[in-house]
Amino acid sequence: MYGRSSDHPLRILSVGRMIEKKGFDECVAALDLLTGEAVRIEWTFVGDGPLLSTLIDQASTLPSNIEVSFPGYLSNSAVLDLMEQWADVFVLTPKPAADGDIDGIPVVLMEALSFGLPVVSSSIAGIPELVRDSATGLLVPPGDSTAIAAAIKRLAHDEILAESLGRAGRELVSDEFSSLGQAEKMVRVFEIGVA
Repeated sequence: MYGRSSDHPLRILSVGRMIEKKGFDECVAALDLLTGEAVRIEWTFVGDGPLLSTLIDQASTLPSNIEVSFPGYLSNSAVLDLMEQWADVFVLTPKPAADGDIDGIPVVLMEALSFGLPVVSSSIAGIPELVRDSATGLLVPPGDSTAIAAAIKRLAHDEILAESLGRAGRELVSDEFSSLGQAEKMVRVFEIGVA
């Protein structure tokens, strides 16, 4: 749940397989755009995959006000613990892969919303059905690191907005996607970050 004191960093969580269509390279590029900001950020990218080492290299040049960690694959329960106890914001910004492959509605977005986390995601495929721009989250164009940075900056500086988005997202999942138990079963089948 969002709620941090001024002396604590903004804690951002992203979960998914480290592949092109997840757009994690754009997230790291967004962090580079935030280097001149006074905001302190801790961003944890959970997941494994062929682009992991490239992303680690990409993040290695970020300045000291930005901490990035790549713990690799974590169990579903460990991810849910991070959502519940650690994260202030959840970011997953898919984009079309070079071969045209795109995400549908990642189950992990529903999970993040169910914990009341303000979410930043892409206006692609079915995601806007779940993440409704400026209502249950913030949507950015696919592959737009500048827009990702702007959304993060907005949440960092507007706690009222962040709390409102988190509350509305949790209500949406509860009211309209009440089959969350089914979603959790799907996550266990696919193992979070693989779907």
